[in-house]
Amino acid sequence: MISETYSKKINSCLNALTQLEIQLETIIKNYKGNKMPESEIDKSEFFNSILKKDLKKEHITYMNNKLEKLQHFRDHRKPYEYGIDLVLGWIIEDGVLELLKQSQIHSILTGNDRYREFLHPRKISTQPDIEIETNKKNKKLLEIMFSWKDTWNKKGHIDLRDSKLKKLKEHKALFLGIEPMSSLAFLIDFEKEQSDWEQTRISGYGGKIGYTNNNIKKHLKSLKDILKIIKSI
Repeated sequence: MISETYSKKINSCLNALTQLEIQLETIIKNYKGNKMPESEIDKSEFFNSILKKDLKKEHITYMNNKLEKLQHFRDHRKPYEYGIDLVLGWIIEDGVLELLKQSQIHSILTGNDRYREFLHPRKISTQPDIEIETNKKNKKLLEIMFSWKDTWNKKGHIDLRDSKLKKLKEHKALFLGIEPMSSLAFLIDFEKEQSDWEQTRISGYGGKIGYTNNNIKKHLKSLKDILKIIKSI
């Protein structure tokens, strides 16, 4: 049931964890014994089945039922495909959190999806997901975004939904972009840099209004180097 496209995404997710030197088991064990809402599905088994490309029928049915009405967010993706994308994002986000912890950077999940559950549309927020403590003991919000197809490196542009860019600017947040397949990443500090974003219709978002940055390639560095930059802030 896993398509070639999603098989590559899963490989990229696992590759990113390898680059971060984070053991998958370290992440998965945190969810053992926790159930997905309104089900008997164990979160650790559910996440593991995705990463092993062995989705159970009950997992697909669960994701389809929970995510069918989220057309605005999933665009052209099938509900269960959108669910896979969410889970892969959570796994790498947990990997980044683990690495921040190992680097003695205090960080916590603050977004509505911090419990790793599929949310009702009204509860989905564009608020950055992680709060870190800087060297100056200030609180700073960190948003993480992923490109599973190396779009930023290959095509040199990044797209954001209209509401997402506004929130990043409003909170003067740190914006961490990760391309798992190539292990490249960027970090933009919206307290210092807010240029290069042009409003346009985004084909990948079904023609909805959003913002494009055509100079994102200049920000790309190795993922490890970007994490060193975060540690130095």
